[in-house]
Amino acid sequence: MNTNTASSHDGILHKMRFAPEQQAIDKLIQTFDLDPILSHFEREGGVTSIRDGILSSHLKLTSTMAPRLSTALKEACRSLEFDAPVELFVAEDANINAFAVYSLDHTPHIIVLTSRLIERMSDSELRFVLGHEIGHLQFKHYRMQMVARAFGKDKDGDSNVPALLNRRLEIWHRLAEFSADRAGFVSAAGALDPVVSVFFKIASGLGPEHLHFDISAFLHQLEELQQLEARDSLCDFSHPSIPIRVRALQLYRDAGGPAADAATLAAVDAEVSALARLMERSPSDPEARHKLNYILAGGVLMGHADDQGLGDRELQILIEMLLPHTSDPEEAIAGIKSVAQAEQMLAESAAWMRENTGDLRLNGFRYLAIIAVSEGMTQKEEELLHRIAEMTGIPRKAAAEMIHEMMTNFAPKKNSGASLGLRLK
Repeated sequence: MNTNTASSHDGILHKMRFAPEQQAIDKLIQTFDLDPILSHFEREGGVTSIRDGILSSHLKLTSTMAPRLSTALKEACRSLEFDAPVELFVAEDANINAFAVYSLDHTPHIIVLTSRLIERMSDSELRFVLGHEIGHLQFKHYRMQMVARAFGKDKDGDSNVPALLNRRLEIWHRLAEFSADRAGFVSAAGALDPVVSVFFKIASGLGPEHLHFDISAFLHQLEELQQLEARDSLCDFSHPSIPIRVRALQLYRDAGGPAADAATLAAVDAEVSALARLMERSPSDPEARHKLNYILAGGVLMGHADDQGLGDRELQILIEMLLPHTSDPEEAIAGIKSVAQAEQMLAESAAWMRENTGDLRLNGFRYLAIIAVSEGMTQKEEELLHRIAEMTGIPRKAAAEMIHEMMTNFAPKKNSGASLGLRLK
């Protein structure tokens, strides 16, 4: 039981939270039944071990030792109505960075600042950074951040976190920064200039003696991002692109910040959500689009060939096959409303792949064959595979050989307990 609680549930921090981020956490916990896993990890001291590591390797800053930092922390806590105890630590690091560690017992929460950040930040910039970290503490973001630790690793050192959950966590992590940024903004007295200067320093490592901090530069960069046809590189960042964060805070400020009414804030959240989707994975050229649609439509049809719909294992495999091509495979699957729609999508993509690709169509066909054999291939599924092969321009003999290969490698074994490790509720 955590007795080291933050401010009241209805306080200023609660009102400013980015609603889609809260919804994302709730959905993650429900869909993947995370609460028992995370609660067990907490009881076993998983969070305490992180704190112990900081105590043993970082320098704790007292008010006597660092009066400037202590004052900035007190001001940030006061402006955010955050009354839980917090201790500051410094880490010797050439990078500009900060992070927070939530305390589950009577000990204070921890905020760690790098030495480079302390050197580079003005007082108002420090208040933004500290307010940002207080936001993470108040919203208990640590729970989602410790999922990988809670799941652990397999014997080969690879994470046990299911692929779909990992993708969901990546998306949530970016949304969490919007919530924390709002706390930092309010902590910086609702001024955007110090926030922008913090982002400039994070992006460049340079101070005002080298750069003139100009919000219009970030907003112009955002316009360029919005015009890009291919944005896959943005999907690999753990944090939102800085121009997106600046625009999100500008929208929040213009709406009235923490004084905004519920309807106005909901409209802002919708616009920020649209910006966040710029960083989600989606097909950006004909080849990527047709590869996605071929696997998507073919997989759905394969699951419905026996009139029973996608089985658990078929669904798991299809989702994992779609993950490299879309940020939300479940939404993509749900977007197919009928067999006729899937047939049309498959026909269009198979025709395009037949005319424009070589190995790509063979690999796509292998993916569909894996789905077909995953729960024991029926005659209707085999007939559908050969029909798809013909549509894609794959000779019948070559198709039969690939089907046999997939049956040998991926067909379920009796009493094997074979599973991809992902079962949706």
